[in-house]
Amino acid sequence: MRTEETTTSAIPVFPLILGPHSIADPQWPLVLRPHGSSVLNQDVTAFKAAWRNFVRFIAGFIAAIGVIVPVAALAGMGYVLGRKYWRKR
Repeated sequence: MRTEETTTSAIPVFPLILGPHSIADPQWPLVLRPHGSSVLNQDVTAFKAAWRNFVRFIAGFIAAIGVIVPVAALAGMGYVLGRKYWRKR
């Protein structure tokens, strides 16, 4: 029976996650992917998520404009009317 010597590093990698194991003796693969998924599938999923985030950003921007423009218009009218009112005094 052959015994193999395990090498350990003096500096542990991710000591809270991996525990006492070193980079030379990992317990699981460093690239974790669900079984049966491909890199292309992950790219498509990432693109869909990015597209949804972009659409949500644009929708939020349009909603913000719906609030900012009327408030700015009221503030501008208040400024103009205030200047006219204070000039007459």
